[in-house]
Amino acid sequence: MNKQIPAVSIVIPMYNAEKYIGECLDSILAQTFKDFEVIVVDDCSTDKSCAVVESFLPKFNGGGGLRNFIFCAAVLILAILASQAIMG
Repeated sequence: MNKQIPAVSIVIPMYNAEKYIGECLDSILAQTFKDFEVIVVDDCSTDKSCAVVESFLPKFNGGGGLRNFIFCAAVLILAILASQAIMG
């Protein structure tokens, strides 16, 4: 597969963020800039955070724009957004 590397990777560390992660992901989807990937890193949440994230998979390019985990991002810009933060 020859996929172009996105210009921006948004890394969201998450732990028990069930109350906030949906709004966080919605705020990313609302951006006009679309050349990005979203990387959600869960730290063994005990709530339904992961289920909320999984419900967003179809909204991110059929699941291709959302990754569960990444070790290294090869991009020009790396944006880190807390799970309770709202991107404006």
